Amino acid sequence: MQTIVHKIVDTIEDDLETISLDELAQTLNYSKFYLQRLFAFETGVGLKTYIRLRRLSRAAFELKESEQRVIDIAYKYGYETPESFTKSYKQQHHQAPSKTRSDNQPLRIYPMYRQEPSRKQETMMKVRIETRDAFVICGTKYEMSIENNENLKLIPSLWEELNTSGNDQTLFEMNDGPIKGVLGVCVPIDESRMAYWIGTVTQQVVSGYDALHVPTSRFAVFEAKGALPDAIQTAWQAIMQDWIPTSGYQIDGGLDFEVYPNEDPTSDAHIAEIWIKLK
Repeated sequence: MQTIVHKIVDTIEDDLETISLDELAQTLNYSKFYLQRLFAFETGVGLKTYIRLRRLSRAAFELKESEQRVIDIAYKYGYETPESFTKSYKQQHHQAPSKTRSDNQPLRIYPMYRQEPSRKQETMMKVRIETRDAFVICGTKYEMSIENNENLKLIPSLWEELNTSGNDQTLFEMNDGPIKGVLGVCVPIDESRMAYWIGTVTQQVVSGYDALHVPTSRFAVFEAKGALPDAIQTAWQAIMQDWIPTSGYQIDGGLDFEVYPNEDPTSDAHIAEIWIKLK
């Protein structure tokens, strides 16, 4: 059953702009009724709805990354009028297509289905694309191995030490730069080692701290809402499994970081962010 669902998804993605249920059924040699029942059972979303959500997700990417006219994108994804496209677009992204280019509000992206059988599709991911002028991160730098997940064992202990010592509040007080919060920053050194900073963004280098200079860069920014560490781990899983393989964006690979606000990390209302550098 998983194979059939993945064939459905692959066929849709290969011809997302114009695929119809009739064409899908003919290509896969199943009835439309059976395809729709099977797909909804496995993914938790209707087939027509899935196609619409994926088209509007792809359309948002093209609005953000190309100079195509809104009307051309509307027609490209099967909408007969710009008005019908705008109405559907607003329902999904909570903004007009024209605002996607002029504003920097999060888009609601529905990733391509890639889950295991009987795992329902996650809700849409909120992501915004930001270009930031060069900035400085000041904090403490650690170098560690990534072999045998050594980094995953060491990093939580570093945060525990920071929080119990009260040095987290020192970093919050130092935070006078454009990104608010305390950061955990990953920078690869080579294929088996990485550098990890715990720090904050400052207007200038602070004496006594290690400094990481980040050049003007473009980032994909994701929200991780909920108590830690579950919320941040769930967000990373969705990014790695769903967003990166299907978003259309290329990951730089040289830098990513998490941003933690000065709030109760055990609260369900806590919102951390994950910033991933793009090419």
